Amino acid sequence: MARGSIRPVLALAVGAALTGTGLATALLAGELGERAVEDASAASLREAAGLFASLERVEVQKMSALLEDVRSRSDLRDAFLAGDRARLLALAAPVFDRIRAQDPVVTHLYFIEPNRTCFLRVHSPDLYGDRIERMTLARAAETGNTSSGMELGQTAYALRVVRPWFAGVRLIGFVEMAEEIGHFLVRMKQETGNDFGLLAKKKYLDEKTWYRVIPGGRDTWKARPDVVVVDSTSYGEGLIDYHGDLDAIPETGKVLGEALRNGRALIRGIFPVRDAADRRVGALLVQQDFTRMHAALERGRVHMATAVLIASVVGFGLAWLLLELLLLRRLARVADALAPDPAGGDELQRLSRLAALRHPAARQSDAPPER
Repeated sequence: MARGSIRPVLALAVGAALTGTGLATALLAGELGERAVEDASAASLREAAGLFASLERVEVQKMSALLEDVRSRSDLRDAFLAGDRARLLALAAPVFDRIRAQDPVVTHLYFIEPNRTCFLRVHSPDLYGDRIERMTLARAAETGNTSSGMELGQTAYALRVVRPWFAGVRLIGFVEMAEEIGHFLVRMKQETGNDFGLLAKKKYLDEKTWYRVIPGGRDTWKARPDVVVVDSTSYGEGLIDYHGDLDAIPETGKVLGEALRNGRALIRGIFPVRDAADRRVGALLVQQDFTRMHAALERGRVHMATAVLIASVVGFGLAWLLLELLLLRRLARVADALAPDPAGGDELQRLSRLAALRHPAARQSDAPPER
């Protein structure tokens, strides 16, 4: 039998160990990198949802200040108290136009009687005389203070601010200002670059009013039995495709994961939305494009794999050099000197046979006992 060497087997073992360790390290680094990107994106989604609440507060403060200017106008108050709708419209329309010129997102202005009957919609003067049952108005009437929230009305789903109107200490009515939610979401997108969608629970809405406010209901009313899509900055790319229970969403929100669509990497989150009575009436969906971060992560994985391959080759070379100098050459010389066995085999096999020949007791002890 030809004399062999332990080198091929040892080279395979060392190479496999180094390669396996390198691959495991690369996979772990890639997983940690992906998790870091996901965590950063999730934090960004929560910041966007927080900005939604912050911007809502800013808009409420702005509309509240504008309503204070309206309440302070004695000519508007006199026309309202006189029940002169035409005169009130003639006086209020230029005021509303100036507000709209400065801030186009303001879309509604109401004058409401103490019994909550709409006296005048400046934005839609032909629609009046209906009783308003919205929670924002009910809260303002109950507390005598400013109330705000997102609600469906006869002409829009909007962010609304209602302020009681007094003549001295006597309540003479209410004034209300609103921004349609579509304008609000567009402003959010301009601020963050993210896409937003708003879902609302049907039990807080009226179907007939919904179809009157939004012709055709954007074909969203019948899409789900419990929830309707109020508005969205994008109706593509799966932004509003959420079919879970809105009541099950944690107060801090929930990240819905990643998706690759049309060459873009997207991540979504969903966050609860409350109304003026602190009821959970819907949810805000936020979608962020993190294509650049995703691409950077993929490039990092390629670079990591290349670095691991190079490190494995270099590590193998160094390890083999040390094995060759410190062990294999010495082992070969010892085996050649002590066990020049024509039967062949590698160095360890030859030395093992030599040890067995010189110590027959070891062989006998290994033999099975006689019966």
